[in-house]
Amino acid sequence: MSWVEEGKEFVRPHLWNARGWSSKEKLLVIQSDDWGADRNAHPEGLEALRALGVRVDACHYMLYDGLALDEDLEGLFGVMEEFRDRDGNPPVMTANVLMANPDFERIRAGGAESGGAESGGAESGGVEQDGAEHGGFQEYFSIGLEETFERKRVERDGYRQGLSLWREGMDAGVFFPQLHGMEHVQVPRWMRLLQDGAGSSAIGKVFRTAFDAGIYGVSRSTLEGIAGKNSQIKPKSVQAALEVDSAEDKAVVMDRISQAPAEFRRVFGYSSASFIAPNYTWFPEVESMLVQEGVRFMQGATMQWIVGGGSGSVGSGSGGSGSRDSDNAGFGIQVERRFMGERYASGLVGQIRNVHFEPTEWWYQHAWKNSSGSIGSFPIGSYPVDSDSVKRALHQIRTAFLWRKPAVMSTHRVNYSGVMDPALRDWNLAQLRTLLEHILYLWPDVKFVTSEELGNRML
Repeated sequence: MSWVEEGKEFVRPHLWNARGWSSKEKLLVIQSDDWGADRNAHPEGLEALRALGVRVDACHYMLYDGLALDEDLEGLFGVMEEFRDRDGNPPVMTANVLMANPDFERIRAGGAESGGAESGGAESGGVEQDGAEHGGFQEYFSIGLEETFERKRVERDGYRQGLSLWREGMDAGVFFPQLHGMEHVQVPRWMRLLQDGAGSSAIGKVFRTAFDAGIYGVSRSTLEGIAGKNSQIKPKSVQAALEVDSAEDKAVVMDRISQAPAEFRRVFGYSSASFIAPNYTWFPEVESMLVQEGVRFMQGATMQWIVGGGSGSVGSGSGGSGSRDSDNAGFGIQVERRFMGERYASGLVGQIRNVHFEPTEWWYQHAWKNSSGSIGSFPIGSYPVDSDSVKRALHQIRTAFLWRKPAVMSTHRVNYSGVMDPALRDWNLAQLRTLLEHILYLWPDVKFVTSEELGNRML
């Protein structure tokens, strides 16, 4: 890292924390996204995508993310239960959950009953593309979280406990589900790409090939040049579930996300107090719906991507810092800075993530990405004792406490899923243990709290 980059790493956390709600307490919140999403159902499908020229290695989520196995959760919960704050509370992960996944079989069959049992929860009826005739790939169907685990249990022994293990973590006080959305898919975009796969579209063929392997999470960063050697054409993100391109898309997206709060209540038995939008992108109507459903707090990054901007400041934030236009007028993206405890016009209270602990990302950037041949500068399954991810997180926590801000740590599920590489998961758990040891040593008066507990203090 150059001295310029080191300087930025030092200064940025001060800018994040200079404004907003403050507390004399040293509060640590651990927020983790993507739980429940079955993004890479069949890892072998990555090879088929590589054969089409997809740069799979350009995205660490495609390389390593997947529905967490029983042993992943047992390992994570085991590390968390080793520690206690002065009040006797363990570190608790606010696990942000997707409530549904695509039903690949029914989408392919055009709505015919698939081999799996019908989901008892999440809406499984079709979302039809405008003007589409009935048949395969013309309607979207989903399965709920419970059915997702039921199917995985049939496919692989590693999912025998499924959601019952989640509930054990909840009972132990180390795992606290909150709402992340219905699915991590922008449904209209994805369906259009699947339909394009029947023709001559190179990118459409990529998404059809991924679909055949049970993969929906194809990242934009992997698709540069796929339409031709010199092409810069890339589709918009299919992961940004709440980003829209038209009024028609908006209606479909709004219908999907509106089902999520009730589905969360049905599965977990309580209402989610907070929400985090996929890809930190949403439009104002989503906030109004969430408030009506009892959501009070909006998790997010230091920046928000607001759909419907693109021509000046949007929303109640501190002012836009840039924009990017959509192909359709009125659906551009406005980028705004956010700060801790900000009151949105809808009544929601914002929580910004001011600590970044993503050891898989560090591994990808410093070992895999910079290597040729084997995984990084270390052999597969052999990892360094320490990483800059721990040091950076400690610096950011220290800066947050200096400004009397809560330390709100981002650490995605990909760090704790061993579906693709169990050795990397184990290494990440060792980094988490090291981080927690240092936190309790440096700040013995720290308090481990959930996103809801933090939000209640802000009111």
